[in-house]
Amino acid sequence: MFRFLSNMLFIVILFLLVTAMPLSKDILTINIFQPVIEKPTEVVPVETTFALEGHFSSIDYTPDEIEFSIVSTPHDFSETLYDAIEVCVYDGEQLISTTSLKDLSPTLVNSNENTDQISFSLKSITDVLKANHYRVEIKGTSEGPFNETLTLVISNEKFDKLSLEAIDEAPDGKLAMRLYYPTDAYELLVPISRIVDYPKNRSRTTLKELDKGPTVGLGLPVGDSIWPYASKLSVRSGNASVYVYNPEYIAFENDFKPAVDAITYTLTSLDFIDQTNFYIDNTKRKSYGGVNLEQNFIPRTDNLAYLNYNKDSNYMLLAPVFIELLTEDDEALSSDVLENAKTLWKVLSSPHFSASLEKSSLYLSGSIPTGTELKAVNFDAGKLTLGVDNSFNNAFSGHEAYVKQMLLSIAKSFNSLEGVDEVYFTINGESPTDFYGYDLSKPLTNPAFINLEP
Repeated sequence: MFRFLSNMLFIVILFLLVTAMPLSKDILTINIFQPVIEKPTEVVPVETTFALEGHFSSIDYTPDEIEFSIVSTPHDFSETLYDAIEVCVYDGEQLISTTSLKDLSPTLVNSNENTDQISFSLKSITDVLKANHYRVEIKGTSEGPFNETLTLVISNEKFDKLSLEAIDEAPDGKLAMRLYYPTDAYELLVPISRIVDYPKNRSRTTLKELDKGPTVGLGLPVGDSIWPYASKLSVRSGNASVYVYNPEYIAFENDFKPAVDAITYTLTSLDFIDQTNFYIDNTKRKSYGGVNLEQNFIPRTDNLAYLNYNKDSNYMLLAPVFIELLTEDDEALSSDVLENAKTLWKVLSSPHFSASLEKSSLYLSGSIPTGTELKAVNFDAGKLTLGVDNSFNNAFSGHEAYVKQMLLSIAKSFNSLEGVDEVYFTINGESPTDFYGYDLSKPLTNPAFINLEP
């Protein structure tokens, strides 16, 4: 009887368990010998990202070997990426060329994890350009995967030009004079300094020397027919009266303005002449060749940028150009010395040539390497201090003639700003006493006579 009751109790408990937790048909029909099959994981494709990287010095003097990197994550480099990169070359703000990287002899020089280092050459482009500094942009095309723009400054300088000497005064027994000669198109006047034995009549000797023309080999027109010869000259109380006669002036009707300027600048380089006036055939004409001859002519000596000029010559000349002819808007400078100094630095490194210098601009270049930034400028009681960083140490790769030309240009240019009496330099806040042989703890030398004939 007891065993019967226990069996019944077991059956009741089992019934309650089954009815309270009903098993699904799937569970009840599980085959324990059937292998387990896992559901496959969905594979999500990884998108490759691309970027351009480059670490450039202040100026690259080897345009035939420029390097940058292509970064791909995950790594997925192929030469087809060259089609998606273009290289732009600028002269100042003017775009000169845009070239696909594939057309510039690109070479894979190194590969490391996700980074591929590329080298290419701009020699085919820079070889046909004048010696100068140029801005280069390496960037992706509009259809490509690159968003970055890498910027660097290159130079195709061959460093094969010479810088002429400069002096502040003539040696004993000699006379120093500044003779002004035109560029080919008569757009610009370039001062050439000449030293002669001290004469009895300085003004007449100076005019005769001007009439001889410049020394051959300076890249300027030569001969004795550059300017109309003034056969009569009278100097009184600082004023030089210049007499020009027929037929001397006839051939210069279209260039009479630069002729008047050249004679005026030349004569006023003598310390006893301040101004000039002109007579045609002994007559004080109202005008000739578009020039008002009723006025006295006083040379303008302020706000000048001294640029490098070289045309088929072994020599670099310093040519003074009015600053407003080198700015983008052709505007005159303000009365703010600090702002004027910043503007002058810009035009000395990246001049924007006025249309009036269209032909001469082919042979003009900035005296400060493009990309060399003016980090600070201070002005106090006539003392102007220009502050630069270490990139200035790489200027012209340290070539003596070019560094000399740059410092001379800076001295002449910034001393021409109104109110400036002395120009100083600091590099990272310090004034080195030996910057390629120059003591920058002292004001830059501002000699009176530049472009001394060799």
